[in-house]
Amino acid sequence: MAAMRFQGVGDSAIHTTQLQVTASLTGAGRPVTETVARVLAATAAAVDGDPRCANWDWREEELAIARMCYDLINKEMRNGRDLSHCLPDHLYDTWRAVLDKDAHPTVARNAAGWHVRGYTNTNNGNGATAPPQQKAGSRIALQRFERFEEKTLPRREWVLAGHYMLGTLTGTVAPGGAGKSNLSLVESISIALGRDLIYGQQIKRYRTWYHNAEDALVEIKRRVAAICKHYQIDMRELEGWLFLTSGLDMPIKIATGNGELKIEKETIRQIVEVIEGDEIEVATFDPLIAMHTTGESDNVKMRQVCDEFARVANVTKCGIEVVHHVRKKQPGQEEHTTADSRGASAVIDAVRSARVLNQMSKTEAGNMEIDDLDRLNYVRLDRGKANMSRIGLICWLKFETVRLDNGDEEAGEPGDDVGVMTRWDPPDLRIVLSDADRKHFQTVIAANPEWRADNRADKWVGHLIAHRFGLDADSPPDRRRIMATWRQLVQEGTLAVEERLDDKRRARDFVVPGRRK
Repeated sequence: MAAMRFQGVGDSAIHTTQLQVTASLTGAGRPVTETVARVLAATAAAVDGDPRCANWDWREEELAIARMCYDLINKEMRNGRDLSHCLPDHLYDTWRAVLDKDAHPTVARNAAGWHVRGYTNTNNGNGATAPPQQKAGSRIALQRFERFEEKTLPRREWVLAGHYMLGTLTGTVAPGGAGKSNLSLVESISIALGRDLIYGQQIKRYRTWYHNAEDALVEIKRRVAAICKHYQIDMRELEGWLFLTSGLDMPIKIATGNGELKIEKETIRQIVEVIEGDEIEVATFDPLIAMHTTGESDNVKMRQVCDEFARVANVTKCGIEVVHHVRKKQPGQEEHTTADSRGASAVIDAVRSARVLNQMSKTEAGNMEIDDLDRLNYVRLDRGKANMSRIGLICWLKFETVRLDNGDEEAGEPGDDVGVMTRWDPPDLRIVLSDADRKHFQTVIAANPEWRADNRADKWVGHLIAHRFGLDADSPPDRRRIMATWRQLVQEGTLAVEERLDDKRRARDFVVPGRRK
């Protein structure tokens, strides 16, 4: 637009540029009012001071530019693409009302101004006859399969951890206090740096927006400071790459209404505008419940809420992550899955990849020799839904305490303590076995076939392992090491289990020498 210049009567350069720019902006989801204002201002600048344009009717010029936008919206609707989110509010409401009646909306103009008309497929007295191009119904069109080369397929645009992906909606669920916000912020900083702080992968650098709806901006900054201190990051590396907002300062609601759901089009427009204007490539909204005021258990409404996020991701090609809570555990339930996400199941159905955080259980803590009071600092991250990758354990995480340098030493006031999420590798409880150890077990077992696999038996094989390594089979820590070593011996094939009858004709699992794999 900056290069536009009027070349005299008959010149079409300005008109052609206007067509191209309005199509580009409207097609990218920018509001019609904004597009018209930008193109009109650029046109005025292009002819400023040119006496040949002194008598131009700028009202007509504005209407002509608006017509370009609306013509494109009408055309795209006939081709099955709905750009109604670009419309002004009064036109958008009518457009949606027409669609709700299974009619075909189109923007037109009369003496009263711009308005939306609805076409039905037949002239039944309730509407005009549909235009010929709409009779066939252009919303559904089949694509005939044709052979293609595998190497021509574009690669999925993964960002981090086989979870974040450009242009895609993803989600993480966890109970309160499990560290989902802390993890999201560490991951956002990783993405902004192009340096994976948790998973050790090689990643690209992306401009990242983290919005926390529940914490003040100063608290978010405390966490950023702690993360940078722990991981030895120079904060200047994040300048221009990381963007932070707080819902306490800037509430964002994309949908409202417990009765009739209202999608907040202006809010969504501004989200799209910010993402495109600041060239944001990954955005995290934490938590989802704070992004709307509709019924969290209503599947229909929550699907609409998530679909709006998915549309923003698709239009902007930005990877969008939503953080969500889980419901309380049922009696006897030891851990959460993504199916336990709070409220409507539509949330997990809508995302392409979902993860769940669980605090370490008492059983897990016991198996890893971790004090019960300390176990809540350990969190297991599982991939609970993966439309595009494998399901299963991703890794263990641990909260590390970082003290900030914001205290007053002279006054005896220490700096703030802030938890930082880090990668944690569980200890390997297995004993390091030598070839001599393996040969010993096979020789003893072959000489005495009465050793049993059942740890309740008098001749439990665990006693043999304990004797070999000087362990106490009655001590819980030693017993866990014995069990881990026994599993290792079976898995590698040094020992095996064989079912046979004991001296009382009862079926029992006996230990026999195995064949090494």
